[in-house]
Amino acid sequence: MVQGMSFRMDKLLLEKHEIELYCQKPSAPLVICHYADDGNEIVKECRQSGCSDFTLAVIRNICDEDDMSPYQTEELKQFDGGAGKYGKILTADIIPQIEKKLGAKPEEYLLAGYSLAGLFSVYTMYHTAMFSKIIACSGSFWYPGFVKYVTENTLVHKPEKMYFSVGKAEKKAKNKWYRNVEACTSEIEHFFHSLGIQTVFERNEGGHFQDVNGRLARGITWALQK
Repeated sequence: MVQGMSFRMDKLLLEKHEIELYCQKPSAPLVICHYADDGNEIVKECRQSGCSDFTLAVIRNICDEDDMSPYQTEELKQFDGGAGKYGKILTADIIPQIEKKLGAKPEEYLLAGYSLAGLFSVYTMYHTAMFSKIIACSGSFWYPGFVKYVTENTLVHKPEKMYFSVGKAEKKAKNKWYRNVEACTSEIEHFFHSLGIQTVFERNEGGHFQDVNGRLARGITWALQK
């Protein structure tokens, strides 16, 4: 366990988005995280796991059906496909404001997300080179056509590491889309591994919403290992 690690928590409000900023060292890697239940718990679990220095930025007030969905699809018309638009806001507006608050430029940027935000984290690699490591926990890779999107499009930049996880019970979901998540995640992880990216795919106990903070913390800790 790493001793003496302390984090300062600040809040930023940028239009509709509220950012919880847990800063340990301003120049340390910046982890952008969507869909975290409790940033304090993530920081605590990372600390207990001996994670190296980092800053955690938890983004709140996200519109699931718009901000996190990659494109519109006939099968799921409630999703507006606004991930591209939100991704530009994140990289051009939100992150520069976080850097201003920190007073330093982080040594690297990681993108972490749970559920639809895990989907968003992978989709974003096809549109920006900013993020060197990706954490996608219970990512919604069941989204219609997404496996094809991943394998047939070109990454803007290959990340160094990609962490994937699902709950073992997720494939038992009654919803015909949701129960494909483990198979789709496996296929996507194998594809990125074939590109020479360091990947891992963990299968956790429980269903989709079990141990959200713990799963994200494990992904962040793995991604930051030297």
